[in-house]
Amino acid sequence: IQAGGPIRLKADRPVLRSYTHVMDVVKLVFALLEDRDGAPPAPFDTAGDEVIEIGELAGRSAKLLGHAAMRIERPPLVTQEPNRYVGDGAVMASLMKQHGITSATLDRQILDTAAYLAVS
Repeated sequence: IQAGGPIRLKADRPVLRSYTHVMDVVKLVFALLEDRDGAPPAPFDTAGDEVIEIGELAGRSAKLLGHAAMRIERPPLVTQEPNRYVGDGAVMASLMKQHGITSATLDRQILDTAAYLAVS
């Protein structure tokens, strides 16, 4: 998007993902480290509040970054069977709620990632 597009996707099937803001993970880790009363949790998945198909993510990102008309190129779908790689975020969500941490929205993650990439 920052290069001026078009956005080129290679996936020939639906691709479902969920994203977690790195600062949400950092905040949670520090909260868990400071929690002297609680037992350390068992390992848990990270997962965002929203599952999104990668084509929708591309369009949403373009719109948020002021390029709503940017073309998205993608090969024809050969199957409707999705490639789904999404963690079970129930434990993480519970721990965040317990420690008063509000997760960043996907829109916030998109904007923060774009800002980071612009200076990297």
